[in-house]
Amino acid sequence: KANGFLVLNDGEIVVNQKSITDINSTIVFDFNRVEVQRLEAIIEKSGILRGSGDIALLNPSNDEKKPLDLSLENFQLKSSFSDIQLSSNLGLRGSLVKPIIGGEVTMKEGSISTERSSSRRKKRSASGEVNDASSSYKSKLLPEQTWNRKKPLVLFIGDKNAPASKLIQSSIPKGFSSITFDNLRLNLGPNLRIVSQPVTSFEVDGFLLLNGGFDETVKATGLVRLLEGRVNLFTTTFQLDKREENVAIFVPSMGLIPYVDVKLTSRVPDTVRNPSDLTSSSDFDTNGSGSFGIGGSRFVKVEVMASGPADRLKENYKLRSTPPIPENELLGLI
Repeated sequence: KANGFLVLNDGEIVVNQKSITDINSTIVFDFNRVEVQRLEAIIEKSGILRGSGDIALLNPSNDEKKPLDLSLENFQLKSSFSDIQLSSNLGLRGSLVKPIIGGEVTMKEGSISTERSSSRRKKRSASGEVNDASSSYKSKLLPEQTWNRKKPLVLFIGDKNAPASKLIQSSIPKGFSSITFDNLRLNLGPNLRIVSQPVTSFEVDGFLLLNGGFDETVKATGLVRLLEGRVNLFTTTFQLDKREENVAIFVPSMGLIPYVDVKLTSRVPDTVRNPSDLTSSSDFDTNGSGSFGIGGSRFVKVEVMASGPADRLKENYKLRSTPPIPENELLGLI
């Protein structure tokens, strides 16, 4: 139990290498209760933090007439994996040691990179702490393969051993499992990019509702639109087809693995041909380059359509080309 009060005037502290200045607050401790009468601060010169309200200290209580509210404006979050503008309006219930967080957070005007998560995962794999994701993925049966048809089958269960699942799990910071989300709305955009160099870069817009603990068990609901972007596959760059509704849909039964429905297009030169099919006449017709047109100028339009859980996309995609080309030749072209 705690009794007393704490007043800060023009204070300055450093938290996780971020400076918080101009701290002015009045906080009253009343046994198991904390009354934040006033809280104002500046985070990293531009972010404005304000707060007021009451919350339990250790033992959660539902008797608070005015729950603790925290707001953040114009905060530029810069780190090794992000450079975005962050704002929020949060409501905290429960207790300080086990808060229940609701409200909304907006992330916009910048980019988020998955490079930190993937590099950290590779380091762990090199030290032998994590098994090869691809081998464990192949050895694990999918839920429908062992279904006995006696009980209902919940479709689209995410594979925790799949690379996509491991990447998401590794991006969640450790030590925050005491935090619980209660319909916390995460707004994405405008002008927000999700980047994984050198493979993908997407501009996204949408929202997620987060529920549950701040760990790998958190559940997400929402719709994220992929407005534009690219994917580098082998030696070919594919662009999102803007005429299509490219989306990632999150449902609670899949955790943080979205159901993806996207269409990508590219144009590749038709230069890969079977030498056994070339005669002297056909070689002459194709200018000796194996491609039709002047100077081998024939291009093939390739479309990739992927629809399914993000951790199973390699099993749920279709290739199509104009002019039509067999899939094995098409794979050779891209």
